[in-house]
Amino acid sequence: MDEKTLQYKMLNLLKIVVVLIGTILQFYDLYTHSYTHDFVYNPIIFSIISIIMILVERKYVIFGFLLSTFALITAWRLSSLIGMHYVIYIYAIAFIIAFIQFIVIAKSFDFHEVQLKNSYDWHLTFIRMYLGYDLIPHFCEKLFAGSYYRNIDVDAFTRLGVNNPAFMVILAGIIEFLGSLSLSCGILTRLSSIGLFVYLIIATIMGHHFALGFIWASKGGGWEYPMLWSAIILSFAFFRPTSFSIDSYVANTYKLPKFISPIVK
Repeated sequence: MDEKTLQYKMLNLLKIVVVLIGTILQFYDLYTHSYTHDFVYNPIIFSIISIIMILVERKYVIFGFLLSTFALITAWRLSSLIGMHYVIYIYAIAFIIAFIQFIVIAKSFDFHEVQLKNSYDWHLTFIRMYLGYDLIPHFCEKLFAGSYYRNIDVDAFTRLGVNNPAFMVILAGIIEFLGSLSLSCGILTRLSSIGLFVYLIIATIMGHHFALGFIWASKGGGWEYPMLWSAIILSFAFFRPTSFSIDSYVANTYKLPKFISPIVK
């Protein structure tokens, strides 16, 4: 076992221990506090998913790392919304460990099934993953954070004049969840990039941002930020996804039908 692999395995083991501690603290918080939220078990569900994927990561680096980190950040966000303060700090440590793992892989350029040619590929990978993670707070509040946070979005949609706001909030949450999972983990990246671009343009129109001018810092927010976000996301539809993605892992591991290959390659 080479030095980089040993470092990664040790970090993986440390991450398992930290997330296990966080999950135990989640159960402890539920036992000692009378939370009124109706989503108290959702952070635990995502924590368990993260632990399972961290274990998978020991053999399948790409698949396990990407899915475990996605589930970890989701559990972190939901724990924050409930107010599980100790868990928040523990998961911050787990995320830092995951980030160090990412650096270890990036610096090796040839780590198990991960083979990226240069630092520019890792730069693009980092941007793609961050864009996906940026959507996590959005879908968490719409889908997994209970009626209190969901109704805040329903009220916002109602003020914007959106028809059937309750349904549209759920629909928006599903799109954001799938888009976040796709970008952060590199699943059907090309297809989802186009879908997310269309979604963000529609959201920008419905939010009346085009009518508020360009500058995002202006009152109500102009279209500067959503269009920047949309353009960067759309760019991933036109270029081959880097090898640090589930798309690439599946394409390199299995023989895919011809009609699917252009989507994942």
